[in-house]
Amino acid sequence: MTCVAILGGSGRLGSRIVANLIRQKMQVRALVHSHGLAAAESDYTAVYGDAHDPSAIRALLTGADAVISTLGSAGAQIADVTSAAVRNLIPEMTALEITRIVSVTGSAVRDDIEVGREHPHMAERRAAPMQHIPGLVLDGEGHLRLLRQSTLNWTVIRLPRMTSDPARPATLRVDPPVPAETISYEAGAEAIVEELIYARWVRKAPFASEA
Repeated sequence: MTCVAILGGSGRLGSRIVANLIRQKMQVRALVHSHGLAAAESDYTAVYGDAHDPSAIRALLTGADAVISTLGSAGAQIADVTSAAVRNLIPEMTALEITRIVSVTGSAVRDDIEVGREHPHMAERRAAPMQHIPGLVLDGEGHLRLLRQSTLNWTVIRLPRMTSDPARPATLRVDPPVPAETISYEAGAEAIVEELIYARWVRKAPFASEA
């Protein structure tokens, strides 16, 4: 793996992932709207466009051999950005023979295979988001459903609320953490890049929590 395409690379989590990848001597191609990440490294390329546009996705993936998406619909003008991006990514990745993608979503997101047998913490984690921001949760679930239906080597990491506190290590696990648990952006970025490289959770949707 030498070149990673990232969606959401200018956000608080995505910018940390970009820095992590560059430290590991990887080339990074990031999809951005109107301005590039403030990075002087020659290993970083900004690709201007929108995740809803298949041609922008095609341009982003040129030369890449893996994908990370940290997109989310929180604050987005259109509440389907996560699922729309994946809907465009799947055929373009397939055409270019790129098989590996790590995507992130919130810890309130439920996998279809969990319906009817959810962990007790899941009901607590879903209660408030489904009342106040249901579109965000449903978009995350839609993108997970699309990836599960694809032939890609995907991993969807379900993240709890993230903070800028000093980094504490994070780990990936089957069960959701207790509802009040948080992790830092730094720890989340580290866990995401590690999973991209080592692929321990292929075609699974683990939860991130404190190690």
